[in-house]
Amino acid sequence: MKNKTLLLSLVALIALIIAPMTANAQKHYNSDDGSYTERDEINQTYTLASGARVEVRGINGTVDIETAAGSTAEVHVVRLARNRDDLNYHKIFVEQTADGLVVRGEEKNHDHGEHQVRHQVTLRLPRQIDLGVSGVNGRTTVGAVDGPVKISGINGGVEIGFAEDLNADVEVTGINGRVNADVPNVTVMGKLERNTFRARVGSGGTPIIINGINGSVKLTRGGITG
Repeated sequence: MKNKTLLLSLVALIALIIAPMTANAQKHYNSDDGSYTERDEINQTYTLASGARVEVRGINGTVDIETAAGSTAEVHVVRLARNRDDLNYHKIFVEQTADGLVVRGEEKNHDHGEHQVRHQVTLRLPRQIDLGVSGVNGRTTVGAVDGPVKISGINGGVEIGFAEDLNADVEVTGINGRVNADVPNVTVMGKLERNTFRARVGSGGTPIIINGINGSVKLTRGGITG
């Protein structure tokens, strides 16, 4: 009975709100802006080995990553602009490497000027990958991954799905928002602090590292599947 009470208490602790560092509104864009009427798309499919490294970085917009069994990776990218000329800037490159897949935004330079392009990136990936997401100016969601996950430098909310049988060590640091964890078999590690959250899921093991987030972090059970 004591063990059950302790587990329920831990789950309640995880659900506590970690107070925002500031009350400033997030400044990522509104993807529903009707003035962005010009668009182009990338639709590609790749085969990835188990444990492949997948990197997503430099995206000016939303990133949605769904996961499923198998070895197929599907990449769907939409770029939006106010005029056709702007689509010559802020391109997205998809590169299959020796050890995985990279989806990256074009590095900014002085030639980009005031050209405004917004991105919508949707990936459907195998679950057994090593995932890194960084430098995203928008909301980011990630489905259940059977492997290491590192998410950093996100100007927007982050949601990550967890498989029911996942064993992982979770570390969330440097967030301007709150952490909401609704996952089974969680043990809070150390002291709950304003912008830091550490926990063990199941017996621990796989690292899930989240840092530098201008928004809230939500950890959910079940994952986001395609």
